Amino acid sequence: EQFKVDYHEVISAAIAHDKFIELNNGSISGNILQSESFKLAKECHIQNAKIICGSDAHIVHEIGAFSKVIEILKHVNFQQELIMNISTAYLNNYLIKKSQMKNSLC
Repeated sequence: EQFKVDYHEVISAAIAHDKFIELNNGSISGNILQSESFKLAKECHIQNAKIICGSDAHIVHEIGAFSKVIEILKHVNFQQELIMNISTAYLNNYLIKKSQMKNSLC
């Protein structure tokens, strides 16, 4: 491991600044349950962090391919309401509410 990441600190900071953590299907290889993505998802679950699933597609047939991410999320029993791009409507509603909150503060 070239660079050690303190997932607890990274996720705590993301939550404090209302940011999403991306779980990227394209960065998962080998044993899924021993992957860095699994460790990241597990800590996100523990801290109730909002996530977004990415496919890291470089080829058209990989767009929206989240099979490895979904497998990890099932293993950690991740809460669906924290998967921000579970549907476009869910993400859009969140962004609209966030925008309305921001505008009400101005």
